[in-house]
Amino acid sequence: RDWTSDVCSSDLNEKITPIETADGIKIGIPGVATYTFRKDNSKYVKGDLNNDKKTDLVIWADMTEAQGYENKKYFLFLQGKDGYQYVGEFKADELVRDNCRKDDLDRGIFNLDSISGGLLIGNTDYKGNHESSYLNFSYRCATEKYKLDLATKEFKIVYQSDLLKKNDKTGLYEKVVK
Repeated sequence: RDWTSDVCSSDLNEKITPIETADGIKIGIPGVATYTFRKDNSKYVKGDLNNDKKTDLVIWADMTEAQGYENKKYFLFLQGKDGYQYVGEFKADELVRDNCRKDDLDRGIFNLDSISGGLLIGNTDYKGNHESSYLNFSYRCATEKYKLDLATKEFKIVYQSDLLKKNDKTGLYEKVVK
């Protein structure tokens, strides 16, 4: 497994302090679990996600699902008065599911690059209906931006660059003409 989990018995409103070790970042999520995010398969991005002028934290890790395939998962923490507060977690493919439906694509994976202006900013690789491999992505959006709705704890897309398709002959991405 790519992550470790031990159950905690903490109060849900407790503040969180990530502990950086030689192997990774260890975070106890109150009432849920303690996760150790290993440096070799995880990454963290800091920035102001809710426009309160405090540095928030998003950690992504490649998690192995019950079906045996890896899935990128994001863990979201907002900076509070005494430390980070766990807001929730979401899968990278669930974030872009509506985009897939809109463009008639099978699956997408959002790749977080930065947090700026209250937005998650990254790119997304999409899988069309013709790819033979589960991990073969032939479509891409170079830039997508998502805003957090604190009331629902859901992300809404606020910007999406042109959908590009990989040219099978040249290997370059070209704008999709609809």
